[in-house]
Amino acid sequence: MGEANKTVKVDESVHNELSRLKDQYNVDTFNDVLRHELELVPGTIEKLTGYLPAEFRETVKRAINEIDSIGDFEKRMTEDPVYGADFQDTPTLQFRAVKTNKVIAEVTASETGFTVYYLNQDGKMATTGGGLVYSDGRLSYGHGNGNYYDDWEGDDVIELLNRRVSGAYRAWVESQ
Repeated sequence: MGEANKTVKVDESVHNELSRLKDQYNVDTFNDVLRHELELVPGTIEKLTGYLPAEFRETVKRAINEIDSIGDFEKRMTEDPVYGADFQDTPTLQFRAVKTNKVIAEVTASETGFTVYYLNQDGKMATTGGGLVYSDGRLSYGHGNGNYYDDWEGDDVIELLNRRVSGAYRAWVESQ
């Protein structure tokens, strides 16, 4: 992330805790752990997921970590999404490629669920997956646009978003 390469000295107990959190958050670097712990995008996860059931909150956190691990992004919280959200005033976390300043992915959430968007090959934001909270409280995952399935799980959404966001990053950032 970024261009700075700094050394931070820590004692053994802090190193062990950072290692444990790295596994817990499923991230690759201590930098990612510290960004999460220090909330460098203050209150982002809580603001984004506050209305969601616990299972969806956890899936959104995993989605954010997964997208963040794909490339060098600056995260921006907005309620006026550039591309993806169907409704204005929807809390949206944008992932802007540092190299190109292009929005590659967005995560939106509301009382009725969450959606992950990616920049498709046509240069438009498209749904890659999400979760829906039904009026009776049931939860369902799917690839969005009304396509939700009883047999989908959070892992299915994460796998699909990884494939699509990775492709978008290669096409719109690495090839530039």
